[in-house]
This record gives sequence, C-alpha cells and structure tokens, in this order.
Amino acid sequence: MPVQSESETIVDLWSARIPGLGRFAEHHWLVVCRQSTADRWEVWQTASECETSWGHLHRNLLRPSSGVGNGPGRIIERWTGDDAVYLASRIEASPTAYPWHHRYRVFPGPNSNTYVQWVLGPLYTLGWRGFGRRYANSIRLAKTWANHDMHGRTVCAVIEVDDLSSVPRDVQRSSTLNTSADLSIAVIQ
Repeated sequence: MPVQSESETIVDLWSARIPGLGRFAEHHWLVVCRQSTADRWEVWQTASECETSWGHLHRNLLRPSSGVGNGPGRIIERWTGDDAVYLASRIEASPTAYPWHHRYRVFPGPNSNTYVQWVLGPLYTLGWRGFGRRYANSIRLAKTWANHDMHGRTVCAVIEVDDLSSVPRDVQRSSTLNTSADLSIAVIQ
C-alpha cells in the first residue's frame, strides 16, 4: 500500500480477470487508503459474506490487492487530493446510498462493475471488459431515485448532458444520492 501523510486520502481502482471469463471480463473494486488503513470496497455475487457487508456490498471481504481467482489484482487508476476525498466520501456513504446493494446479476448488472462505475461517475469510465458498467444509466437511476422520493427520502433531479466539460465541477460532484439532503442532482453524460 502507498506511503502517505497522516491527512492524505488516496483512492485506488483495482481490477482482476474473472475465472473462466478472463479474456472477456474483469472484476473491479476500490481501495480507500487513509493514514495506516486500506479498505477494499466491492460488490460480490454472494450477499452478507463478512461482518462489514450490506447485501452484496462488502468492505474488506478480501485483502486490498487480492485477485479473484484468475491471477493477481492490479491498480488501474489512482486519485489523490480533492478527487480522492470526494470518491472516499462517496464510497463510505455507499452502504446507504448505493441503490442496488441488495441485488446482483452477472449480466447486464447490477454487479461489481456497476457499483464501481456508479461511485466513479464522470471521473473515470471502465473499459469494455467491465461488464455491468452501463447498468447505472440515467433511466435506471431516475426510476430508483423516484422510488426513494415516493417513500419521502429525497427529491431528485436527473440532468442529461452531451458534454460534462460544460457542467461546473461542483455540480458534477453533487451527483451523489445523499439521503440526508433535501435535493439530489444527477448529472449523466
């Protein structure tokens, strides 16, 4: 794990080939590094596998760098600074904010890649081997958030744009589902 100052936050995107499907599919997960800790966050096909599981969403089910049975894991991308702090807060809020933690389907999703792409939003797009990455599209998110609204949890606005560069960064960052807020904005490209 990386060496860092006490206050620095690092978020790493990891990937490993899936047994039997390694030529075509990869499993992605995120690791949040702070001070002397590294927490691995991922969606797994089996629910409630460890003490820190929320349905199919798990924290520290496996060691941060462990592969998934078809070779070692590898770091794909690393975020530091403001982007890492933003991603870490989104990841750590996901037990209550991620809309599909009690549901898993290999294809078309929701699966591990759906979760990772949901967390990353516009900061990074998983490659073609990340089957399920497109499951969290604007239509599904709008339906999910509308359901939350029907139960009095949040009011949601989904805005679809062609080019995220035209959207101010602070608005892009507000694209999380925050159940303690009165308004949630999703900016979808």
